[in-house]
Amino acid sequence: MKTLKMISKIALFTVMFIAFSCSSDSDGGGGATASAGTITASIAGSGFTSIAAATQAERVSAGGTTTITLLGANASGKTISLILNGVSAAGTYDIGGDNLIAIVGTYVDLDMQNPQGSPTYVAPTEGGAVKGSITISELTDTKIVGTFRFTGTNQNNANDTKEITNGAFNLEFN
Repeated sequence: MKTLKMISKIALFTVMFIAFSCSSDSDGGGGATASAGTITASIAGSGFTSIAAATQAERVSAGGTTTITLLGANASGKTISLILNGVSAAGTYDIGGDNLIAIVGTYVDLDMQNPQGSPTYVAPTEGGAVKGSITISELTDTKIVGTFRFTGTNQNNANDTKEITNGAFNLEFN
């Protein structure tokens, strides 16, 4: 009986260890969700949620090309923006790489004491490497929903990067 209890405890401990040590999404994008009207993400491990009054989605079509711009700022003024040029359907789009569609991710780490000196982290950068992706799961005339992740490089210091993971958006177009 003692052996059976010991085996049960070990099995339970093993299952709990596996459950709590596994992440729900290893690539930082697919499993995240956002409440309606927000952009959410993890920035270098810290949570980010935009406020509704400072969040918007715009869609502009001109010359046969559609550009979608998503912008969200949190209460501290930190901002995430995503620009999708040439995107007209749901799907996964690389930030950088060899794609012919211009996809850009930006994070501004606002410094309230020195707004002009606030670092801006951008992806992609020169060199053409894939720096992340945006997955659009729903795209209608009125709404865009999806996930994203990217590694942004400080525009003033190429050695300074920020990982933006577990990003999600759920926005209606203005």
